[in-house]
Amino acid sequence: MQYSVIDHCYMVCVGKNEKIIDTLTKFCVGMDILSSQDFQPSAS
Repeated sequence: MQYSVIDHCYMVCVGKNEKIIDTLTKFCVGMDILSSQDFQPSAS
């Protein structure tokens, strides 16, 4: 898994043999995002 920040948004790149839900779960756990309510983009 690779990710980058572009203009305050995250871009997560899923590898060819990775399962999307597993990759997103690992990303969220690593970023301390426990639910969609924890990840609200700012209105700036």
